Amino acid sequence: IDLHNAGTAAADISCWGLTDDASLPYKYVIADATTLAPGAYMVLYASSAAAVPLPKTGFGLKDQGDTLRLTRSAAAGGGVADTASFGNHLADYSSGRRPSDAAWDLCIPTFGAANSVAPQGSVSSLRINEWLASAGALSSTDFIELHNPSTLPVNIGGGFLTDNPVGRPDRHPIRQLTFVGASGYALFKADGATHHEETSWPRQ
Repeated sequence: IDLHNAGTAAADISCWGLTDDASLPYKYVIADATTLAPGAYMVLYASSAAAVPLPKTGFGLKDQGDTLRLTRSAAAGGGVADTASFGNHLADYSSGRRPSDAAWDLCIPTFGAANSVAPQGSVSSLRINEWLASAGALSSTDFIELHNPSTLPVNIGGGFLTDNPVGRPDRHPIRQLTFVGASGYALFKADGATHHEETSWPRQ
């Protein structure tokens, strides 16, 4: 997790909280007397492993989708300062704010430096690759599989899946920042649940 002070004045983030659980806003508490200079970055490792260097949050982020929240300290008035929700993520890529307009995008990890947006393919290249309409012994639920034949990753976040394109074209929204890798696949369970159930893997 890379925090950045994009302002022109120093930012006191003492005792601010980071969490992947909305009910525990201070799951990780940033150390007292922590200040970010204008333009400065602060890297925190999302892990509880003993081998991981400090500072570390004590919790990890799920590569198939999660929500990260930054909460102000009580002294700073509390409340959520920033939040980032994402879907399926790809190995060795990060999500970051574009330097040009601060919108979230797929990035090449830079660890405490300005973000570098990763090259991406067009979502128009995506194809329905396979589906199962009658679950049985081989699968507990129906499923839909998408394929990205491009040589670049594709962002499918913000799109929709539906079996009723006229009446309910937005029946299943795909979580923002959901990516399918180059020559990769994305599997969605068609089980009627409202939660997101997507997984992704590269071509074997």
